[in-house]
Amino acid sequence: MTNRSMKNKRDYADRHRYELVVAHGKGVIDESRPAAWSKFLALRQHLPRFDYLFFMDVDTLIMNDEIKLEDLVARDGGGIGGGKGGELIISEDWNGVNTGVFGLKNSDWSLWFLEEAWGEAGSEQEHMALHEKSRSGVPYPFEYEQRAVHYLLQTDVWRQRGLPVYKGGRGPLWEHVK
Repeated sequence: MTNRSMKNKRDYADRHRYELVVAHGKGVIDESRPAAWSKFLALRQHLPRFDYLFFMDVDTLIMNDEIKLEDLVARDGGGIGGGKGGELIISEDWNGVNTGVFGLKNSDWSLWFLEEAWGEAGSEQEHMALHEKSRSGVPYPFEYEQRAVHYLLQTDVWRQRGLPVYKGGRGPLWEHVK
């Protein structure tokens, strides 16, 4: 699966003359958390080199290689973050937002979002990276880094389960998309 997925992404990038960045290995993966969390660190590292940077999990495939990433940016409108063209473009599935496929605009907001999603030592984000339940004992509905994004966006499924309320300096981000 990994080889097919990489070929799929490489072919797409070649077709549209995009740079393909593969985040893996030592120096990219922070071993203090499950590997999926390191996508925030990889995006933070590479975002300053691009206008937009899109991330795709290895278990995703591009099904329509005719659609350009520029088309997604243009279609997005305001997006999350309040900037022109959208700061965050994110996929959804039956659980709501999904970090398996998402893009970020190179902006102060996006860099802040990545840092906030990672969270500092002792933060709610670090706790959810290392535990299956919230500090109050409520099981998390998602795996890995999905938790941090649902937490920051205060999605309906997150709030309905009585999971922690995000109290960061910028308030619940989900309000920007409704």
